[in-house]
Amino acid sequence: MSQISSPTDYLCQLFQNHGLSCVVHNDWVLPNSELPALRALWYPATSTGLLDVQALVRDQLIIDECFAGMGEGDDGMYDALTSFTANSFHVLLAALWGNNDPEQVNTEE
Repeated sequence: MSQISSPTDYLCQLFQNHGLSCVVHNDWVLPNSELPALRALWYPATSTGLLDVQALVRDQLIIDECFAGMGEGDDGMYDALTSFTANSFHVLLAALWGNNDPEQVNTEE
């Protein structure tokens, strides 16, 4: 992960790894160049930090989740990004972009 320099770069790589191209506009990552969009903002502290992940579903509708990152500097950011990926990313990917990995998400109708 050393080539990832920001949470935005990380999100772009996640989407690309799942077959979605994306563009970035004002820190928002837009898969397929349209809404919904994601952004992740990292707020470092001394030995921890907070990753705020927002999904802009449509005008005036934002889903906001926060993840703690343990470790100093980039280590804390990567810890929080790993937590986001393991706990929320695949659910958002399935719900908002219709890209469901059955090994990650169980879908029921």
